[in-house]
Amino acid sequence: MKRVLILCIVILGLIPHVGTLPYGTPRSSTIFEPSEWSVRETPTCPYGYQCYRDVYVPSITVNLPMWVFGITNNAQKGGILNFRRYPDTLCVNHCVQEIPIEYTAEVIYVPYAGGSYRPEDVCLTYIPKGRYVVTSPSFSIFYNTRLWWFPDDGRGPQMMSATMNTDKVKYGREDPTALISMQVTSELQEFIEVDNIFGVIALPDDTEKTINMEDWSWNEEEEWYEYVWDFTNDQGIHGDPREGFYLAEMVVKKKYYKDVRVQSDFGVCYHVGIDLAFDKDPPEYMLLDKVTMTVYITDEEGSPLDSGIDSLLVLPDGNIENLLWTPVTTGMYTTSYMPDQEGQYSITVEATGDTLCYLEDTTATFTVKVCEEALLNLEIGPAVINELVTFKLTATDKDGNPLLEACIELDIYNQNEYITTLTWIDKDGNGIYIAEYTPSELGPHHVMGSITVREENECFKGIIDKYFTVTEKNLPDLMIRNNDIVISPEPHLYATVTISVTVWNIGNGDAQCFWVIILINDEVVHREPIAFLAAGEGITFTHEWTILYSGSYIIQAIADPPEGLV
Repeated sequence: MKRVLILCIVILGLIPHVGTLPYGTPRSSTIFEPSEWSVRETPTCPYGYQCYRDVYVPSITVNLPMWVFGITNNAQKGGILNFRRYPDTLCVNHCVQEIPIEYTAEVIYVPYAGGSYRPEDVCLTYIPKGRYVVTSPSFSIFYNTRLWWFPDDGRGPQMMSATMNTDKVKYGREDPTALISMQVTSELQEFIEVDNIFGVIALPDDTEKTINMEDWSWNEEEEWYEYVWDFTNDQGIHGDPREGFYLAEMVVKKKYYKDVRVQSDFGVCYHVGIDLAFDKDPPEYMLLDKVTMTVYITDEEGSPLDSGIDSLLVLPDGNIENLLWTPVTTGMYTTSYMPDQEGQYSITVEATGDTLCYLEDTTATFTVKVCEEALLNLEIGPAVINELVTFKLTATDKDGNPLLEACIELDIYNQNEYITTLTWIDKDGNGIYIAEYTPSELGPHHVMGSITVREENECFKGIIDKYFTVTEKNLPDLMIRNNDIVISPEPHLYATVTISVTVWNIGNGDAQCFWVIILINDEVVHREPIAFLAAGEGITFTHEWTILYSGSYIIQAIADPPEGLV
């Protein structure tokens, strides 16, 4: 029995929603509207609300998630009921503030006393907790309007998503129809059929085309809905003008699912003539050449057209750049671009407008010549922290000729972090470039970048990728110990003795050009110049001294003494 119980739990867990999500008997709530007031969505009041003491009405506060299905109203009719998220501002003027629709319910008329309604028999719309402005294009909402609903059982609605597309983004006046498709996807990523799709298409002349479920047909092969539209409005006529931007907004409904609102825009566009010209024919350039492009646009009658310009430049590596176009005269626009990659570039140009669109675009290509290889040699001087490092770059062609006026872009990195870009000079004009940099961090450093040289009929390019290490400065450390001062033979009055002094360099840097002095009873008796003493090495020198007086003597030796003792 234990195994059976576990199996049942697993099977139930595989089904996201089982049974009816709404439960119980219908409940009702009053939509707040002041006494003797009423309002409805109309062309003069498109958002369907009023202001009552700074409060938006009609309104309702939903304390429990609900499934709405009915309405009790003076008109004794059902229809569309829109729930708009309550604004966080005070209500100042009737009807004028745009409050977007968040949920749209299809409601039936319910008598004031209610009735015997079951969730499976009515259209349901899930409304989560929150405060809403409630409006309707179907009927007026009075102070005695009541909303009918079933409570949610706590699981909430199933979820779906929808995408709406047109077979074109831009249509011409000659196109007889537009094909609009709607595909709905369930939580399980399956394409599904739904109960209702409705909404409107807004035309450029502010008229509308209303779309209902019967207008859509199911495409079994593609598993989506299709609607073929002839560009006419609800009066059966085309917009005037027909050209302009159109916006389709639809609500998708399926029982026990949360509604989906989806929109798609497209345009009916004017025809234009559009020509793109380059400053070279054929358009073949070399690296660092300036590419100048000019666009000429004419309207359907062939006259120059004053419009905006959009362009898309695709680089050889696939990246995209947008260009800024400058108007020269009516219908004539120009731009320049400095290519930094070798290969083929593609540019697409189209005319644009704020309220109008244009059908045609034009695409052209230009090429940037592959540069010959520049032969490079980078020499890096000793790199000591906080001291100037010299970089010497020699650039030649394959025959050894110096490459002059190079464009050098070399950056220094430390631990993969950018530090600086080197600045180069060619003092002698011989293709030898010098840069300097003072490092402030120890460790490995990376120099990388490119060098490009543009000559009259050819170009050269080379890559630098080199490491160097910044170290502490190597310093000498001179030392003379007591046993490094030796006197022989044994001293006595009137004897001449030899004082032998050994100096050691215990540092990690060589010592150069320093003095060693011998003092007897604090008086300097000898100065010995030392030209060079390598790190870790020692050197010995001697001095003859005759003892003329009896007494006590203190003999000292100092390496690299202060200037006053030398």
